[in-house]
Amino acid sequence: MPNTGSSDNARDAGAARGLLVHSAGPADSAGISAALRSAANAVAALPPGVPVEVVVQGPGVGLAPGELSSGVGSVPAAIAHLGTRQWEGGAYVRL
Repeated sequence: MPNTGSSDNARDAGAARGLLVHSAGPADSAGISAALRSAANAVAALPPGVPVEVVVQGPGVGLAPGELSSGVGSVPAAIAHLGTRQWEGGAYVRL
């Protein structure tokens, strides 16, 4: 990103920017389970209130919104969602 003259110190140090757990590849149950397990570990280890998102991307993910569990959403393009969250200051982990 271009240098705009601002620094990370200018950001609110207390803001919870969040963690993105990215599971890419075939949407098999083992890969998704690993991503969910890692996210649960992160929630337990990070300070309270830090948002943790799991983004699953790959063949076989194409579920209709009505098929998703409560609290689970979808985005039109995982790559755009991940990029936006990172620009907002989110930390990224790919599994």
